Amino acid sequence: MNFVDRVLLHLENPKLHSFYLSCDNYSDASRVNAWISAVIKRQVQKLDINYRKEEFVLPRCVFGSDSLRELNLVAECIIKVPASCFSRLEILDLSRVTFLNTCFPNTEEITLTFPVLKVLTVYSTKLVNVKVVNLNVPALRSCNLDTYQTRCVPDDSHDLLIKILRNSNALVLSQKIMF
Repeated sequence: MNFVDRVLLHLENPKLHSFYLSCDNYSDASRVNAWISAVIKRQVQKLDINYRKEEFVLPRCVFGSDSLRELNLVAECIIKVPASCFSRLEILDLSRVTFLNTCFPNTEEITLTFPVLKVLTVYSTKLVNVKVVNLNVPALRSCNLDTYQTRCVPDDSHDLLIKILRNSNALVLSQKIMF
């Protein structure tokens, strides 16, 4: 952990192309957040995080990054859905994350816009206070949503509706989630 701190502090190049972090047994989520924030400040283009020890909240700076092109996240991570995010992201691969509807608390519907996203993979996610997901992805080429592994909370059972909007065409996926 001190090694990563030193490397990020003493990098001569102000920009990073990619950052990969895998820590199964490391339990300091605040330090992981600090590392993520540090690489975002260094305009990282590819961010790959594999963190399974404890739940943490993805730093807000990740959503507004103009440099981030690829995000691979396998973590017990909470994503507080912002109103706008990931303006330049082309590849998004999420596993074991929780989407928390904090931006639209009076609705059970979230809308996410990814203007240049080409590849979307979502596996084993949890949606809190969400029944409808609108994905505005005009450049999407590949999509893999494992809706059988998606859990919705707090209801015991309800329909999850996923709308994928691409070039003014909508693909609607509906999945009955049973517990």
